[in-house]
Amino acid sequence: MKLVATAAMAAAGLILGVAAASAQKAPMKMTLFGQPSVNNDSVWMAFDKGFYKDEGLDITYRLFPSGTTAFQAFQTGQGDIVMTGDLPSVQYYFRVKGDYRTIAVMERDAKGYVAVATNDIKKPADLIGKTVATRVGSTG
Repeated sequence: MKLVATAAMAAAGLILGVAAASAQKAPMKMTLFGQPSVNNDSVWMAFDKGFYKDEGLDITYRLFPSGTTAFQAFQTGQGDIVMTGDLPSVQYYFRVKGDYRTIAVMERDAKGYVAVATNDIKKPADLIGKTVATRVGSTG
């Protein structure tokens, strides 16, 4: 069964039943698909501190330009865990008739969203004729 996650990888270890690795056990190999996001700082910090290795996990982190592209690759059967938004995760759950798990949302609040504003936009009318969009398939 494939796993889909928007959770910290430490939670994946608990869900998969991975106990602290003993010296004689070979580490469990996994591939994590992710995207550049400040909200994933706990995952990067855990890599840096060696927390996954301490739990007996040998994780390859594959960086994608967005969660949507990471999820698209995951849906082709690649990877073991993908960090993705809650809405794409639930939609996928129904398409595959529940043959995966969403572990937990890593971070979800208004402060987690980023927008770029330029000086030429001062009022809503200034948006007329401008392209305003989000990636199709993204949680946004």
